[in-house]
Amino acid sequence: MNTIASPDRPYVAIKADGHFFIGCDNGIFGLILNKDPETVILIKPKVKEATFPGLYLFVDAACHLAMGKKITDLGKQVRQYAKRVPLRAAIDESVITGSVIYIDSYQNAITNITRDLFNRVGKDRPFEILVTSNYYKISKLNDTYGETAVGEILALFNSLDLLEIAINNGNAANLLNLSSGSGIRVHFKDTKGNKKQKK
Repeated sequence: MNTIASPDRPYVAIKADGHFFIGCDNGIFGLILNKDPETVILIKPKVKEATFPGLYLFVDAACHLAMGKKITDLGKQVRQYAKRVPLRAAIDESVITGSVIYIDSYQNAITNITRDLFNRVGKDRPFEILVTSNYYKISKLNDTYGETAVGEILALFNSLDLLEIAINNGNAANLLNLSSGSGIRVHFKDTKGNKKQKK
């Protein structure tokens, strides 16, 4: 997904669910947000010429927000922002088949598997999260990254309630060969402890 700004993909600052997001309006916010944001601001650059405008623009905007200043001071408020139709995770009785929809700046892999879907299909059953064609398996969910030893793979639900695959103090996307579109499956076990296999 292109992260370089252009006239049809400007830089924006967004407020949603008590969080701030800054980035290129390339459709990613429509994928990772569960609902329309409260505020969308078309960021007005302070410097007309720069080799990499995003570098100074992101820093200035982040500092502005970190100091508690108004998001509306960053530029013009707009109603429209780029949206892409999100890929939906496929489900059956005991399997969720999802995919990575975004790699964040820490190289964590964000999937399209929501907490609600996980709980609805899982029904508190034991599970295995299968990453990279079943090569990596995760059998528990973390509340924080630090619950897993440094360098170990983990899974948790992030602040947007999307399943995230990460490595504690590591680069999950590179080390696990994950990118947008990579498959992630969750297999839930039956009440007798045996995984139900798809026919």
